Amino acid sequence: MTVQDPLRFLYADLLEAASAAERIEGIDRWRQHFGAPAELLPLLDDDAPVVRPNDAGRLAVTEIRMIALAAIQARYRSTSKEWDLGPVLVRAPMPAEHVLHKATDLLVDIGAEQRDLMLSGVDTMLDSRVQPPAEHDATCRGYVLLQTLGEIPYLRQVPENGTLLTPMQLEWEDWVMAGPRPRPHLRFNGDDGSVGFLYADHAPGAWVIDLDDGPYGRTVRSYLGLVLRSERGGVPRVKFGEDGRPRVKQDGRLVVSGVLPHDTPEVIEYLSSVAAFVSRRHPVELVV
Repeated sequence: MTVQDPLRFLYADLLEAASAAERIEGIDRWRQHFGAPAELLPLLDDDAPVVRPNDAGRLAVTEIRMIALAAIQARYRSTSKEWDLGPVLVRAPMPAEHVLHKATDLLVDIGAEQRDLMLSGVDTMLDSRVQPPAEHDATCRGYVLLQTLGEIPYLRQVPENGTLLTPMQLEWEDWVMAGPRPRPHLRFNGDDGSVGFLYADHAPGAWVIDLDDGPYGRTVRSYLGLVLRSERGGVPRVKFGEDGRPRVKQDGRLVVSGVLPHDTPEVIEYLSSVAAFVSRRHPVELVV
C-alpha cells in the first residue's frame, strides 16, 4: 500500500466515469492529491474527444489521453524522474471547425444505409464514453466519426528526458509559441526566442499564462506565479516615470501605490506592473 492509497477514493471513481468531463475532473483531483502515476496509465489509451479553447481563443479538440499524459509528465518533472513508461500514442489538437468540415465532407460519399449504421455506432460511443455538453455535441460527434473512418492519425513516441515532452509535443509548442496572441500581452523571451505569453482571457480577472514546458519556461512560470500572488486579489501597482521606466527607491525596490485587482479594466497598466517585477529576473516585453 502506498501513501496515496488513503486518498484514492477522492478521484478513483471519477477516473473510470462514463463522462469525459468527469474523467478530466478525476485527473485534476489526482494531481491535487498526488496520486500514483500507475493510476493514470489506462487513460493513456483513452481516445475520447474533449473540446477546449486553444491559446488563440478558438475551439480545438484534444483527447483524454493527452490530458492524462500531461499530468503524468508534470508529476515526473516535479520529482526529477526520468521517463520509464515507454512509448505513448500522441496527437496534436485539431481545430473544431476542421473537424466539422471534414466529417461533413466524408459523410457525403457514404451510402445511406452504411451512414446510418456508422452514426449509430458514433452515438453509442458518445453515450458510453464521452457524454459531451450540448454545445460541443456536434464537434465530438464529428471527431468520433473521423476516428471510426480512420481519419485521425496517431504517432507512437517516447518523451525526451530533458523536457519530458514527446517530439510531437515539442513541435506543437514551437508552433504555438510562434503564433499570434491577443493584444495587449506580455511576451517572455529566452535565448532562442519567445518562451510564452501572459494575456487577458475573455472573462474578467482571467489571465492566460501561456508558457512552454521547457526548463526555462518553467522557471519563468514559477517567478511569474510569485508576482501574481504577491498581493491578495491583485498585483502591486507600479509607478512609472515620464520616461516610461519603473520608478525605484534608493534601496532598489520598485515604487508601488496600492493594488491592481486581477479583474481591473486597466489591462495595460496591470501588464506593465507585472512586467516591471518580472523584468528584474527575466526578459519580458509589453506588446500593445
